[in-house]
Amino acid sequence: MARGLGMVVSSLAFALAANAAEPAKEEGTVAKVEAAASTAATKTGRAIKKGAVKTEAAVERGAKAVKRGATKTGEAIKHGAEKTGEGVGKGVSKTGEVIKKGGDKLQETAKPASNPG
Repeated sequence: MARGLGMVVSSLAFALAANAAEPAKEEGTVAKVEAAASTAATKTGRAIKKGAVKTEAAVERGAKAVKRGATKTGEAIKHGAEKTGEGVGKGVSKTGEVIKKGGDKLQETAKPASNPG
């Protein structure tokens, strides 16, 4: 884009220098330079517009991908939390059973021996 603008400026400078040397061709040269500048501006405008459209489409695709990723991540976290909750629940239940068995055994061993007799 900058290169194209530089070419227009160079052409304009060259045309102006040529104009100064040959005043009789002034109108034709000025018209040519103006036409070249107009064409360059039109092409630059089209290129900018095309780039903006492509950038907008890329941003939209990126936003959709982020949304999909966030949804999948949220689902995975929810699933993981559910499984962790189930595991903790089972662990608590098993721990309770083991403590009860241990308490029962402790109670059996702690009973005073009955005196025969």
